[in-house]
Amino acid sequence: MSIKIEKILFRGRSKYQDIMIFQPLTYGKVIVLDGIIQHTERDVLIVGGGMGFTLREVLRYPSVEKVDLVEIDDMVVNASRKYFPDIAKGYEDPRATLYVGDGNAFVKNTAPGTYDAIIVDSSDPIEVKSDGAIGFVICSTEGHQVDFKNPVNKVDVDIISAKSESPLKYYNSEVHTAVALPTFAQKMLCPKK
Repeated sequence: MSIKIEKILFRGRSKYQDIMIFQPLTYGKVIVLDGIIQHTERDVLIVGGGMGFTLREVLRYPSVEKVDLVEIDDMVVNASRKYFPDIAKGYEDPRATLYVGDGNAFVKNTAPGTYDAIIVDSSDPIEVKSDGAIGFVICSTEGHQVDFKNPVNKVDVDIISAKSESPLKYYNSEVHTAVALPTFAQKMLCPKK
């Protein structure tokens, strides 16, 4: 993927990372941290994610103008709306459109440049390694080598959860390394003494 920059709005280096915000020719504003796109504005496609969690999180950003979600199984959507209304509340947002169908076919039939970001929220593993860990291919044509097993910025789950409407139940820094328990399972199985 390549994006032509129309104007750099901000460029700086904090004590933690390189930060750049720019206005591309074809998309909404883009923020890049350490050479990796973190957020774009306007139009987002979510492939999978029928429960609605990813949709809800994307719609937290007022700069997002439109989110299309493609889910192959409408029963997942309907059950989530009924039994997990707090998670599935994004479906009620007028910026969201649900398409029931195959995500691969949807993407193949979509014109290039239609979306500023495409998020795959699939229960199907992209790659299963011999040790049982699920791996994902993350690609970039530029920038420095990234050690995905050792995140640059560690996540303090307690601080983030205290400041958030909904605490982090699944994510922690160790999730990036081999096999690790999500936060809720760590707290349940390995309580602090």
